[in-house]
Amino acid sequence: MRERFDALKSVLERERVVLGRLVLLAEAENEALVGNRHDAFMAAVLAQERQLSTMAELERGRASAAVALAEALSLPESSSLPALCEALPDDLTAAGREVNDDLRSLADRLSHVNRENDALVRQALHHTQHSIALLTGIAQQEARRDTYAPPGHGRRGGGAAVLDRRA
Repeated sequence: MRERFDALKSVLERERVVLGRLVLLAEAENEALVGNRHDAFMAAVLAQERQLSTMAELERGRASAAVALAEALSLPESSSLPALCEALPDDLTAAGREVNDDLRSLADRLSHVNRENDALVRQALHHTQHSIALLTGIAQQEARRDTYAPPGHGRRGGGAAVLDRRA
């Protein structure tokens, strides 16, 4: 049983490292969004994708290690990590809880930062859509003024009306 626990703990510790990196990358995304640094934001997103790919691989390893430990403890294969920790012998329970608590804490932090980033992205999108609407409205007003002005009263050479007519 100790070997199976150690195998699961090893996977969980690697997940903890990756989750820690994901938190740092989410915080970097947040700083990039606040600072309007698109290149830094895209770099963080790409790095996050690589970490998520690693996390997916680790998650598959964790699932098989958890099933093996559950079998050794005579628990259902679908047992949660806290349930596995509670069923462990006393000398292993504390170590299992520590890793589980660390993972939960990191996941909570990541969730919080991701919610903040989502709000920032939605706000930026709203401002962008509003700016486009304003610019489109101005261009349409200029086009109407130039297109429907009495002879000699429209502007020559153009502006947005020329683009609208040619398009």
